[in-house]
Amino acid sequence: MLESNPLLARRVAVASLIVDTLFQSLALLGDAESSRSSPSAIYVAYAPHPYAPIGLFSAGLILQIQWLLRLSLPSKEFDEEEETSAIPLEITPTNSESSIDNASGELSERTDSQPANDAHKTEEIDDDLLLRDEVDDVTYFNTHEPAYLGYLPFYVMGCFLQAGWAVLWMTRHYDYCAMFLLLNLAIEAYALFWILGGSKNHRYPQSNIFTHLIVKIKIATSVLYLWKTWGAVDILPPPSASEGIVTCTFFVCLALASGPDPTLGFLLAIVLLGLATGQNHYFEWSLLFGWTCMSVSIVVALDWAFGVKSRRILMPQLARFEEGTERLLVNRQNGL
Repeated sequence: MLESNPLLARRVAVASLIVDTLFQSLALLGDAESSRSSPSAIYVAYAPHPYAPIGLFSAGLILQIQWLLRLSLPSKEFDEEEETSAIPLEITPTNSESSIDNASGELSERTDSQPANDAHKTEEIDDDLLLRDEVDDVTYFNTHEPAYLGYLPFYVMGCFLQAGWAVLWMTRHYDYCAMFLLLNLAIEAYALFWILGGSKNHRYPQSNIFTHLIVKIKIATSVLYLWKTWGAVDILPPPSASEGIVTCTFFVCLALASGPDPTLGFLLAIVLLGLATGQNHYFEWSLLFGWTCMSVSIVVALDWAFGVKSRRILMPQLARFEEGTERLLVNRQNGL
């Protein structure tokens, strides 16, 4: 239904953004008020720096507003069609008196039939305008983000899941918070690797740039909130070696999965830096997050520098498959 009605799709996207922004703002304000009034009464094994969730929330809000404004712009193809549809009338002057006489004779002959022809033309113009109004808006939809309509259902679900996490966080139902965040993380990962197709062995997205940024910042926000939720309920002693290996492996694999595009890896490094500089009951947690942040940053930098060539050498069939699917997607979007 949303794919056949882009106007409704934009309205649903705006409403989802408003709901998500409202409840996340209430949750962040509640955390700030609690830490200001009685910081010693709040026990957490680890928590991000207060500016980390605020920074990700602000950056995500700005990007989403820019994304929605960009989608409201008129389509480039539509503008070109409007320009080419207006064809100037060419008049070729003649100096022959006979041609003038013939023209005046033809004009007098057509005088009687001109009202009927004008009415017929008027009806054709009206029919064309009505037909154009009834044509699906997808034809003239904004071509800057062609995957917008495909991602929109996942965007709406992600917004409501984050809003649900905010409500559960304020009511201190931490177990349900983790469930909502894991589901949101799975949805956004599916959208990144299936709807958008990942990076396709490029250092930056070739299309749907704003949509890529929205998905990746939502993934980073879900990861930050997930560790924040676990820190509120974790009463275990300092992290063991196995916990450190599992944590580092998770972040490195998630960063490499979207490589060689370094955007998601950079956002995950910011999340880890926020966790390392936040409130930690045991100093070992701060060391774990700090070393993991350094490891992710190094791996992402190496993958950005050498990932394209290494994937073509180590996985040539996968690289050719990704290039072929990318060309097919571009041709499909261009109507070829």
